[in-house]
Amino acid sequence: MVLLLFCPSKGTPNHPPLAISSLASYLKENKIESSVLDINKSINIENAELSNKINHYFANPSSFYEYPVDVETIKNIDTIYNFPLLLSILERNEKAQYCMDDDEKLFAEQLETEIEYRADQIIKSNAKYVGFSTYISNIAYSCILSKRLKEKNSDIITFFGGSSTAYSPIREFLLSMKIVDFIVVGEGENPILHLIQNLKEYGASLHYNTIYSANIAPSSLKDNEIAVPIVSDLDTLPFPDFSSYDLTLYYPVNKEYIILPIVSSRGCINQCAYCSETQYWRKFRQRSVDNVIQEIKSGIDKYNAKAFFFHDSLINGNIKWLNEFCEKIIEEQLDIQWYSFASVQNLDYEILKKVRQSGCARLTLGIEHISTKILKEMSKHSSFEKAKQVLEDCIELGILPVANIIYGLPGESDEDFANLLYFMALPQFKGNVYFAFRPFEIRVGSSVTDKIIEEMKEIYVKNTDFSMFTQEMQKIFQKINIYWLPDKNYIDKLTSKKNVLDKFLRTQELELNTQRTVVLRYDIVPVLKSIIKLESIPLIKTDHIQEIEANLPYIQQIIIMGAEEKMSLLEMSEQMYSELNLDDSNEIEKNKIEQILIDNAILLTQKDILQWN
Repeated sequence: MVLLLFCPSKGTPNHPPLAISSLASYLKENKIESSVLDINKSINIENAELSNKINHYFANPSSFYEYPVDVETIKNIDTIYNFPLLLSILERNEKAQYCMDDDEKLFAEQLETEIEYRADQIIKSNAKYVGFSTYISNIAYSCILSKRLKEKNSDIITFFGGSSTAYSPIREFLLSMKIVDFIVVGEGENPILHLIQNLKEYGASLHYNTIYSANIAPSSLKDNEIAVPIVSDLDTLPFPDFSSYDLTLYYPVNKEYIILPIVSSRGCINQCAYCSETQYWRKFRQRSVDNVIQEIKSGIDKYNAKAFFFHDSLINGNIKWLNEFCEKIIEEQLDIQWYSFASVQNLDYEILKKVRQSGCARLTLGIEHISTKILKEMSKHSSFEKAKQVLEDCIELGILPVANIIYGLPGESDEDFANLLYFMALPQFKGNVYFAFRPFEIRVGSSVTDKIIEEMKEIYVKNTDFSMFTQEMQKIFQKINIYWLPDKNYIDKLTSKKNVLDKFLRTQELELNTQRTVVLRYDIVPVLKSIIKLESIPLIKTDHIQEIEANLPYIQQIIIMGAEEKMSLLEMSEQMYSELNLDDSNEIEKNKIEQILIDNAILLTQKDILQWN
């Protein structure tokens, strides 16, 4: 059996992992027994404190404004965060002489207990092949778990895939340290299928240990490498299998509100200088509209899904496709919500209107900046005017726009930053746009990172004692344990910018009530319509109901009184039939009353007066 894992990554997931769910489904279709394990969600539920510590030590990049400007306190760049700490945990500090502080020692002890538990859990599953879906944010945990698995049961064969394996020094590290047996680089379906079939036929002693998907394979392969064709037609892939998960655990506000991840394309039409994604997908490919619609219907029928989160790099890579997709949802009256990422470059009012009508509740827009100079240097196809217009259109149409902003980009002047602040503070955006901003981070594989590393006078390496390792291993470590230390002027300015934006963020959080309306989107009318039924019994959420009730319309007062008596909306409506002396044949009036009750119950929920089990 093949067991596919998703190890702890940053953030609190509100839907199951897509990659391992898709791969498991593909393997099953090809007659290979497979299952999935979402350790990320499990640890988030079972040990939130440790989950937060894992994020702190291994999932977050360096932030210069959080530390003194000192070589020993800056995390390395986007390779494996906190590499010396990882190495000392892997080697139990026997060969990697890294001096942990008290907090790190406590974390290492807690992590050791967690890893032992997970390793035993996997061994008990009787899986022969264990695959890890890895990103920069979860590769450290994956390395530790894989190494412990091999120590406990050398017969288990492990393999790593995901975006982290696109960087060759990471692959060298994984194989040289014998952390993993095989590595998949690029799209996983055919490489993993090929690997498992070979292992079943020939055993573990294969002539290769690295499998590329052909779209990103180097022109000249080494003796230990092979390349396997990609799935050329994305429509031939089976839909992801989510049957192994308790989907109600992913959305704590309401157990009946199921969000499923979905993808309609692979790759991106843009070549932004700060992005490292192009090294993974290379070109943009799209599923057919009908195929995506079929998956949505399947999610509704099979899992009772009410919302879909598109994991595409951008939903509008093909604007003709997006138009047809929205029209299809509207035509078939699919009562869903959906969320996605988008670029502003080819969006206009008409397409956004269809996007909203089709159920889109939130678009995360890659605005990043509004300086013409910086946008040009970053190969970003946008402008101040275009970004402003798209945000205003979203507001008017009822789509919540989440505007991604990157500050501190190379070449950003004080004037550029001031103009960025002006843009975010436009009065029409206040309380209507959620700005998600982060400082510039150099990401391995992006063109701007390549330029920065090339211009470094020296590739800095933390003062960690690797002398117990071979010279060859030390060279590999140096490629991973590098970090960017810009000049003091840049860091001082970044700190100042961060302080300004922190104040803006706190104000924004209050205005948007982020936990309820931005992250969970619990108050959107279509969601509430799917939750609030006649059989539903409302609960009063506030302790000050007497003060509020007097100022409410009559029908809402009736609902409040019924809620106090633990009546369902149906019982309230029947009471109203009786008071109005309606006979059983007057279905039209009864339906009107029922709809009025539901509509007003929605309003009371939006006002944070009622909640629902």
